[in-house]
Amino acid sequence: HDLAKKEDFIAYRRSTIEDYDKKYAGINHMFYSKAFFAEIAEKNNCSVKFSKTPIKNYWNSPYTYDVYFFKNTY
Repeated sequence: HDLAKKEDFIAYRRSTIEDYDKKYAGINHMFYSKAFFAEIAEKNNCSVKFSKTPIKNYWNSPYTYDVYFFKNTY
């Protein structure tokens, strides 16, 4: 899940699930910044590409992204 969209994700969940905070207490999604992956790529001589999650009509897609690492061989 995209750390930059964490608050939007939580707001959506609260608006669609009754007693969201109570029902999901202690069950957390993991949120990552794109900078987290960029740092991993840099440390491992890779380039990184981010893209939208391609699953259409999935409520969770706006809050996620896909990450691709490419090993630099030069």
